[in-house]
Amino acid sequence: MASLLITTVPHPLFANFELRVQTDGEITPKEALVACCKGIVSDLGQLSREFTKEFELRKMVGGEGSGNVIEK
Repeated sequence: MASLLITTVPHPLFANFELRVQTDGEITPKEALVACCKGIVSDLGQLSREFTKEFELRKMVGGEGSGNVIEK
């Protein structure tokens, strides 16, 4: 399990960052980072599916003009 994760961006004009991962020794820092990334990808996949489902349901119910927008 990761016990410390530090990210820094040395300069905002350059697309570089520094990442430091420290673990308790049960897994390597690389394994901790890979597991974290897999979890993020899984969560984003679930979010995408839920968003698509809600979008399709909204299209079936009333389309684009209905919703919570109050028109004057």
